[in-house]
Amino acid sequence: MRDVDLIALAGLLHDIGKFRQRTGKKDLDDHDMTFALCNEQKCSYIHAAHTSKAIEEMGLVGIENLVEIASSHHENNLNDDKKIIQLADRYASAERKEGESSNFKKTKLMSIFSEVALCNENEEFFFPVQKFTSNIAYPNREKEDSQAQEKYQRLYNDFKKDAENLQLNFNKEDNFLEFLKIKSLLEKYTTFIPSSSYRSYPDVSLFDHLLLTSALSVALKTNKDKFYLIQGDFTSIQSFIFSKFGESNKFLAKILRAKSLFVSLSTEYIALKICKLLQIPPTNIVLSAGGKFTIIAPKYEKVKVNNKEFTFDEFIEYIKDEINKQFATINYLQTKFALTFIEEKYEHLQYNNKIFEKEKNLHCQNRPYNASCVFWNLAKSFEEEKLKFDSNIEVFEDYIEEFKSKEKCDICGIVPTTEKIDDIYICKFCKKFKEIGEKFTKKKYIQIDLSKDLIDAFDFVNDIQNHNLIYFSMDENDNFAYKRVANYVPLIEDENDKRYKLIEEKFDERLKKGDVKSFYHIAVEGLKEEDDGFYGRKYLAILKADVDNLGQIFIYGFKKGKNEKNDYIPIKRVKNEKIFDEATFSRIMSLSRFTDFYFTSILKKKIKEEKEEYKNIYTVFAGGDDLFLIGHYEEIIALHKELIIDFKKFTQNSDFHLSYAIKFISANVPIMQMAEFAEEDLNKAKDFNKNNSVIFGIKVSNEEVLELYALEDEFKKMDYLSESFLYKVYTFIDMQQTLIFLQNMQNVNSQVLIENARWKALFNYYLKNSVKDKNKLEQERKWNEALQIADWIEKWGEKLKIPLNLYLYSKRKYKKD
Repeated sequence: MRDVDLIALAGLLHDIGKFRQRTGKKDLDDHDMTFALCNEQKCSYIHAAHTSKAIEEMGLVGIENLVEIASSHHENNLNDDKKIIQLADRYASAERKEGESSNFKKTKLMSIFSEVALCNENEEFFFPVQKFTSNIAYPNREKEDSQAQEKYQRLYNDFKKDAENLQLNFNKEDNFLEFLKIKSLLEKYTTFIPSSSYRSYPDVSLFDHLLLTSALSVALKTNKDKFYLIQGDFTSIQSFIFSKFGESNKFLAKILRAKSLFVSLSTEYIALKICKLLQIPPTNIVLSAGGKFTIIAPKYEKVKVNNKEFTFDEFIEYIKDEINKQFATINYLQTKFALTFIEEKYEHLQYNNKIFEKEKNLHCQNRPYNASCVFWNLAKSFEEEKLKFDSNIEVFEDYIEEFKSKEKCDICGIVPTTEKIDDIYICKFCKKFKEIGEKFTKKKYIQIDLSKDLIDAFDFVNDIQNHNLIYFSMDENDNFAYKRVANYVPLIEDENDKRYKLIEEKFDERLKKGDVKSFYHIAVEGLKEEDDGFYGRKYLAILKADVDNLGQIFIYGFKKGKNEKNDYIPIKRVKNEKIFDEATFSRIMSLSRFTDFYFTSILKKKIKEEKEEYKNIYTVFAGGDDLFLIGHYEEIIALHKELIIDFKKFTQNSDFHLSYAIKFISANVPIMQMAEFAEEDLNKAKDFNKNNSVIFGIKVSNEEVLELYALEDEFKKMDYLSESFLYKVYTFIDMQQTLIFLQNMQNVNSQVLIENARWKALFNYYLKNSVKDKNKLEQERKWNEALQIADWIEKWGEKLKIPLNLYLYSKRKYKKD
């Protein structure tokens, strides 16, 4: 076993005893107790003794010196690897600010969202003791759990079983896959355990602390003063996934999802390859979400690749060039990978919550330098990298010449090709994505071969075939290295569904049970069956969303002011008060991981398992803070309602919200172009203020849209109203809006003003002629009920078109044959 792997593993397990200690177990032997630092009065660090016992119970006692290095970090006068773990633990513990004394065995993990505030005061919410899976219970206000010890016992017993069944074996030269397996194991079982809860705030999980300690230990082993932070990110992800030049929607459902998966896997591939070339474990990848990663790397003077030595900046340029050369063949550099690094001091990670003046630069000039500054400098370096001119880009000299003998791909519209499938031209890359889209839904593992180029590096298999390759399970319940991807796509369940006959013959792919549904199948399967036919519209909807102000949240969210009463004030409301900065590396890691978790796990479960009404929603992309879904419009609307409410329950923080754009489209309209329109609507939703939705091109707040959705049900109760009258309601809405506009203008034509002022009289006239019932009492009831539509017009204006459109869509009828 390499020395670097030993120090990494010791860092990963150095505080695992805190998990075991909370179970109440007392079965520590004399060897374990040597790490507890006992004197005649008491033992100061019992959890270190439990670390020794836990490593034994995980089946790792055969690794020489592991127990001693992992368990000794509280002793005095340490040296060598034990001293490294001690230093790494101190740097990684920077978040521990003093709080109230508490019963650490009962204290629950404070939600990281409770530590963040921009405009509103944050409140404290706590997650229950549980596994980190999509089935998690959301946080509540109870700080302690009287049943915590019993829960920890059950959790630890499951942890031991899974560790035993993993058969972890680090006694070899290449332990890459073993580290990925133990990382997934620890994330699953230690995410909801506070890393510290006695005299300190329990807001950072044990998992984040273990991972950061391990990464810092690896870096410290090379250099005790400085380390590198590497960041990589895709640019123009949307250009890659939604190439707007293709004219065919053929195979599009499979290809879109495969491209999205490719973004996620390529990010993993590049991060893993960097670790492999630097000869550090993959646990040094401390952040990975939404097409972006951050790696803590040792400060190497030289890096050797293929018998050639590079300085570190030359090494980063080498990796970037190699990756972008591959993108040049896939899509002619419409998408590029940006890569940068900064050099930092370990001391900048220490908790440095000193007061500083607001008017002084918030970004690390003339004030204490801490983790917030580290990440700000990394982000600044990365933005400069993205804007930098790349002189290595070559002109694609033969590109136009190729079209004399080849056709352009009908799907991506970029790559020349001669191959045809089902009468459309398809390039080798779109064909590859089509195969990925067909294959990954039917397989258990992602296989990654780092020796191959990007496009050929991934495969999907049911068995682990080569232990020299990297594997991830796509099932969170599988006891293995797990890759969290929102990979749900709807599959054909009944190939003889009558609604499929409503697909135009030229678009029908004749799919069989188990195949990925095309967008045409999704469009018709949303129709509702009645005795006399199918009702609804064969419309898809695109839902695009992202978290509002997330950049500001990461930069400013942990900064607070204190007023004269000693109360904390959110940074956006600070005037003359002093500023405190609570940002630490662990908190930033935790915030990123939990935000990504909502989209990659919780949302995926909602769509895949929880409700029948979401079975036709197709996850194109979900991760980081981004969301892109395509589905039948009624299912998208139903999910939109739930997301607005559910995300708020998850974060319990009014500064965390999403803005949404929903675009309605026909299945035979070029979806690539509609994706661009959806992006425009999302930008409209974020103009001037946030926490909005744009539907049918109309901007409404998320609170308003829930009220408007409820009005669709009110329209359904008025099924006695004729469609002709309801279409006249659009005219009345426009007249009322015009009237408001004219009343605020000078020198208005009085005739035009009078014409639009008649809308309410016209409404009453047409309503009276529309509501007919032989029963006079019933007629009067209907009349009074329908009169409220006029009130809605005055209250909502053009926003009323949202529920009215949805109601009229539902009334469209198709014959069964």
